[in-house]
Amino acid sequence: MKTRRSFIQKNLFGAGFLLAGDWATQAKTLSKSEQDQLSGFRKPKSIYINWASYDELSDVIPLTEDLAFKQLEALLKLKSQGVQFDCYLMDMFWFDADGGYREWRKESWSATGPDRWLQKCKDNQLMPGLWFSTNIMDVGGNRFLKTIPEWEDSLSSSKTTLCLFSGGYLKHLIGSLQMHYDRGVRVFKFDFASFSAATPAIEEALLPREIQLQNETAWRAALHAFKQKNREAILLAYNGYGGLQSDTGTPYRKTVDTQWLTVFDSLYCGDPRPSDVPCFNFWRSKDIYSDHMIWQYAKNGIPLSRIDNTSFMVGKTGTCYNRGKDNWKGMLVLSLARAGLLHTIYGDLTLLDSADSDFFARTQKLYMELLTFGKTVLFGGVPGKAEVFGYLAELEKGQVLTVVNPSQNGQKIVLPDGWKDQKVRLLFSDAGYIPEIKNNTISLGAEQLAVLGSGKFADPKYDLGKGDNIWPIPTETKEIAIECTQNGNEITVDFVPSAKGKYRLLFQQFKKGGIPFRISGGSKPGAKSLAMLNKMEVSLEGKSIDIQIHYDKIIWSGLSWAVGEFEIQPNEIGKVIHIKYTCSDPQSVELKGKLVQIF
Repeated sequence: MKTRRSFIQKNLFGAGFLLAGDWATQAKTLSKSEQDQLSGFRKPKSIYINWASYDELSDVIPLTEDLAFKQLEALLKLKSQGVQFDCYLMDMFWFDADGGYREWRKESWSATGPDRWLQKCKDNQLMPGLWFSTNIMDVGGNRFLKTIPEWEDSLSSSKTTLCLFSGGYLKHLIGSLQMHYDRGVRVFKFDFASFSAATPAIEEALLPREIQLQNETAWRAALHAFKQKNREAILLAYNGYGGLQSDTGTPYRKTVDTQWLTVFDSLYCGDPRPSDVPCFNFWRSKDIYSDHMIWQYAKNGIPLSRIDNTSFMVGKTGTCYNRGKDNWKGMLVLSLARAGLLHTIYGDLTLLDSADSDFFARTQKLYMELLTFGKTVLFGGVPGKAEVFGYLAELEKGQVLTVVNPSQNGQKIVLPDGWKDQKVRLLFSDAGYIPEIKNNTISLGAEQLAVLGSGKFADPKYDLGKGDNIWPIPTETKEIAIECTQNGNEITVDFVPSAKGKYRLLFQQFKKGGIPFRISGGSKPGAKSLAMLNKMEVSLEGKSIDIQIHYDKIIWSGLSWAVGEFEIQPNEIGKVIHIKYTCSDPQSVELKGKLVQIF
């Protein structure tokens, strides 16, 4: 009777790809310099990825040759104005569905288009990059890859995934990568990994944990060999390589395997989405999501330098919630402050004009200097708990602190040790409230971001100015005590205002265990805006009072809160204001509400 090991050996595609024990032995023999050469490097790089300028998953905007070249021209214009770009990566759907990653999509590209794109990248000192699914062929019922003959004996019983340690798939995939490397591609983005994939015969012979181990081992060994042969290759890991990415309310636990750092140059920490921290500025909640993921990956032992926060996205597609370039400056600042050596830039670069390129270049220059010569550590509390947090970057002659107050209250933050006797300068802040630096503290308004410099960085030449916040930070906030009554998935509040002015409503929804409950209206086409599902109403004597909201978007990733502002007029003081909030989901949820007066 054959053993599991002999079964696997017989079904591996050939020599050069190792079993779990063999891989562990070889990994131990690598010197430190060899490991550094294979994965990780010191000089930061800026990688443009064109997803979000198109979107064929949560939207209906296709990738075409014309779109790809349009983004290349916009990139080159920004580059000529001082913005650093080292790579242009062609994201998902560049390939023909039945071409095994060796042909470009015929209905979208001319016969000469791919070669012209590759050559224009190389002529302008840009590393070309390409997207690949690790071994999944179907996402949400969308079959984006067809099985070719070379992959047939790796096909799983579901017919949607491919085994990585049996049959011809992995050998063919590595051959495809080599073909593209030989043509000049240098950056490879790997998405959609399923390490439970196995053929029906293997499912009968091996335990699920053994299948997982052998898939991971074969894939790491294959990438290791590929990088040894192709030393300029940069490998990016996306979905399927660990991490709790669906929300910011689940407690941290060990979910990211640091062994992936032996072959990948960076691990991404989740597609950008709103956090479970309610914010009037919808985009600030989205910032907080990425920061919370950084904290999670750091607690899993992933160095900040190796985390791809994937948070910078401008565009008018569903994947970035049609943001255009709203609040893009704060988004850029935080995406750089998070200290990943591979800084990814997503979306429609045609939205950025000459004035934008100036801010982009100056911000990039500041943080690239810190990334190249300094070190960055986490500062403050946990983003997903609405605690003040930030990033402290240090050089020998100065420091830069990027700090966020995610709460609805003004906060006075004690500056880092050693700053008390130094000159400190405010380099950047969101518009509205002007942060005050006094007695080794800085005051920040609700939801506010600021950047401070000390030592050599307390110099006007490092000034970045104000953010483009179209909803300015309030000068002051005051929580109003309210009593909420819940009936089903509806909550009501009556309150009597004692002063005119603006009031901010914040509602949250939770499932059992206190975990935030997200509701989604789906993706385009036919999706519903969250304003229709998480609905707020304010009225006086049966007449509606207008509410200003910014979460009225199609949010594929779901939302667990609603925030809005309304205004009380002088003649409404002392009268009963009726508030109602409804979560339109069949599941029973716990609702909580808060009312804040803003000045």
